[in-house]
Amino acid sequence: MKAKVAILGCGRASQKWHLPTMRELAKHGELDFVALCDMDTSLAKQTGEIYGVPWYTSVEQMLAKHPDIMAVDVITGGRKDVEMAMAIYESSLNNMAPVKLPIEGLTSYERMLHEDYLEKFGQPIDQF
Repeated sequence: MKAKVAILGCGRASQKWHLPTMRELAKHGELDFVALCDMDTSLAKQTGEIYGVPWYTSVEQMLAKHPDIMAVDVITGGRKDVEMAMAIYESSLNNMAPVKLPIEGLTSYERMLHEDYLEKFGQPIDQF
């Protein structure tokens, strides 16, 4: 079974590296690129049309419409990465791949979720 992957964030870094890589991996049958999300409606729509995938402006809506997503590439930048990663984690997708977070930037609530993740998956959230 191929991993079903989505992208969150369609800005410059995503346009330059992440989206083209995702397209190539999908083209070669390495994964299924199933959706993308960006808060900017016109950017999300344009990018979704270019890459031929459904687009959303809400991560919660994207995850609700695609409960089979196994990993989300979060490219939102800075503190927003942590917020979005936590929203994805809280969606309780049991088949979700490990999340990368800057652990030093976590609030006590986020640290509690990190501990819950460790207990649930038997490994810490990847740090960068």
